[in-house]
Amino acid sequence: MIKKRILQATMLSAAFLAVGTGSVFVADNQATSNKVYAATSNKWTLVKAINKAQEFHSQYWTASTFNQLQAALNNARKVNNQWNANQWQVNQATNTLQRAINNMRRQVGVNKSGLQQQIGWSSSYNASNYTKLSFTNLQRLLGQGRAIYNNPQATQADVDNIIWQMHNAGLNLVSLVPLRTQLGYSTSYQAQYYTPYSFKVLKNEINYGSWTLVNPNATQWDVNNAIKVLHNAGLNLTPSLPSLTYTQPSGTSISISKFSNIKNGGKVIFDNTSFDQSPVFDLMGNYGDGITNIPESFYFKPSQNDVNTPINPTNLTASQALDLANFAAGMVNTVRAQIGQTLLSVTGDSQNEAATVAKNYGLDNWHGFNHPVTAPHDFNALNNANAQFGKYNLDGECMSYTLDVAVPYLINHYGSNMATAKLGLAFDIVRMMYDDGGVNNYGHEKNLLDLDNNGSLISRQTSYLGLATDKYGAFHIATMHALMPDEKQGVFK
Repeated sequence: MIKKRILQATMLSAAFLAVGTGSVFVADNQATSNKVYAATSNKWTLVKAINKAQEFHSQYWTASTFNQLQAALNNARKVNNQWNANQWQVNQATNTLQRAINNMRRQVGVNKSGLQQQIGWSSSYNASNYTKLSFTNLQRLLGQGRAIYNNPQATQADVDNIIWQMHNAGLNLVSLVPLRTQLGYSTSYQAQYYTPYSFKVLKNEINYGSWTLVNPNATQWDVNNAIKVLHNAGLNLTPSLPSLTYTQPSGTSISISKFSNIKNGGKVIFDNTSFDQSPVFDLMGNYGDGITNIPESFYFKPSQNDVNTPINPTNLTASQALDLANFAAGMVNTVRAQIGQTLLSVTGDSQNEAATVAKNYGLDNWHGFNHPVTAPHDFNALNNANAQFGKYNLDGECMSYTLDVAVPYLINHYGSNMATAKLGLAFDIVRMMYDDGGVNNYGHEKNLLDLDNNGSLISRQTSYLGLATDKYGAFHIATMHALMPDEKQGVFK
C-alpha cells in the first residue's frame, strides 16, 4: 500500500512537470500523460540567426564553409517551423547556426562562379524567338561578360555588375513566340465564311502583326498590342450570309456567292466604277454587252418575257408591281429560309400598303434620292400609311433608286422593261443584305431578314412584303406583320 501511494505521487509530479515545460515525461518507454501541450520556447534569437545566415552568397565564401552554413540553416528553419519544439531544441539549432556563421571563410581573390553560371543562362536563348533589338542588347552584354570572365585583372565589382546587367537583359527580352502563335491562329480563317468588311479588318491586323514580328525595334508594348488587336479581330469576324440562288417561275434568275468591295452604305450610282469585277454576267443573253464591272459571282439572267415587257417606272401596273414584289420576296426568302426565319408573303393588303406609302411620298413631294443618305425616309408618309392599315404594323421600308429618274443609267442602256427593273432591284436587294454597313448600320439587312440589333431572329408568326414605285420611279419595299391581340402599332420617328 505504501509503495502504491509513492508511485501515484511520482506520477502526479511528472504530470505537473509536463504541463509546466510543454514536454512529455516518459518512464519505461510509456507516456505518463495522454496530452501534449504547446511549447512556450523563445525563438527570437533563432529567427535573428536565420535572417543573418540568409545574407551569405556562395560566390564570396569557400565551398566547405558555405555548405556547412546551408546544412545548419536548413536545420534551423526546420526547428523554427516546428510548433512543439522545446527550448533546448531551439537553443541547439541557434548555437549550431551561429557557429557556422562564425566559421565562414571568404574566397581568396575574385569569385567568378556566379558569372560562369549567368553566361550559361544568357547563352541559352534562341535569337529567332525575340526581337532583334532586345536580343542584340543581351548579346552585347554576353560578350562583355565573357571578356570579364577571361580577364585576370577583373575585380569582384566588375563581376557582380555584369552579372546584374546580363540578368536584367534576359528579363527584358521581348518574346515573339506569343505573337507568332496568334498569327498562326489568325491566318487560319478563310475569307469565304465571313463578311468582306470584317475579314478585311482581320487582314489589316494580320499585316500589322506580321510587320511587328519583323520590326527590329518592336517593344513589348508593340508585341502585346499586335496580339490584342489580332485576337479582337478574330472575335469580331461576322459570318457571311448564306449564298443566294433564286430562279423565278417566269425564268428570271439571280445568284450570288460572294460580294465584296461595293461602296459601304450610300447610294449606288450605276457607272463603270460602281461594281466589282466578275466574268459572269448575262443581261440580255449577250456576254458582249459591255458590262464587265459587276459584283464578283453576281449572276443575273432575265427571261425573254421580261425583256419584252415594257414598263413605266413612275407608274407600274398592278400586275407588274405584284410580279416585282414576288421577285423581291423570293430573293429575300432564299436567305430567310437558310437562317430559319419565317418566309415573307405578298398579299393584296401588303401591296396596297406599299402603294399607299409610295403615294404619300408623292403627296409630300419627297424625293428620297435628293435627301441625305442618313435620312432619306419620309416618316410622315410611313406613319400615315401605317395608321390606314390598322391590322398590321409597318416594320420597315427599304428604298431603291435603280429606276429613279435621277439615275437613268440602266434604262438608258437596256430600256424600260421588266428585265431592267429586276436587274436593278436584284442588285440593290443583294447590297442591302450583304453590304449594308457604314451609315446604314445594317438597317436594311435587319429589316429584310427580321433581325434584332444583336443579329438574332425576331420571332414572327406572319411576315409580309409589298412593293410599289413613287412618281420619281423609286422603289418602296415595305415589310409588315399582322398585329397580335395585345400589340399596338409602332411609330416612325
